[in-house]
Amino acid sequence: MPQIVLLVGPNSCGKGTQATLLQKAGFEIFSVSDSLRAEYHEYIARGEPVPDRIVNSFVGLKLQQALRAGTKLVVDGFPRTTGQAEFLLNCYEDSVFRERVVLVHLLLPLVEAWRRAKQRREEALKLGLEVRVDDRPEIVKKRLRQYSQEVYPAAAFFERHLPGHCFCLSALPSIPKVFERISERLQLSQVA
Repeated sequence: MPQIVLLVGPNSCGKGTQATLLQKAGFEIFSVSDSLRAEYHEYIARGEPVPDRIVNSFVGLKLQQALRAGTKLVVDGFPRTTGQAEFLLNCYEDSVFRERVVLVHLLLPLVEAWRRAKQRREEALKLGLEVRVDDRPEIVKKRLRQYSQEVYPAAAFFERHLPGHCFCLSALPSIPKVFERISERLQLSQVA
């Protein structure tokens, strides 16, 4: 079973939901965007990625802490760029880390990602809740474009350089079915 699970996919594919389910299996959640949102709000509000140097430093520190402490960690939203994937592989060239990490790439047609983001936004409005900044239509459009141009290639780069430690799963099935497939791949006992 891996110690570090990197979870990537397009906006609204269910990364946060799956991370919460992995938490029930003993993983600590580290949401990169949630953690960066407060301090680097100006990037997120514009739908722009936080620069790699900032993200790499931030995530690198969290990974070092988890590895030292033996903490099982699910990293929601990293790597988002090929530069971040390169950073990860260059910093952790040792075989011990490479045996402890796996990347889960949740695949979702962009039309469905758009529909889910719209639904989440509409539900928040209906309930009188605050709409997430990154659920505004213009931001979702930017984020989906970034996924196609940056996240997808970063996951492919990771797979090329660390074969067998990256797997792609459809995020179209129900939440429990997606989690069941993740659990099978991670060799977890079912908890949710």
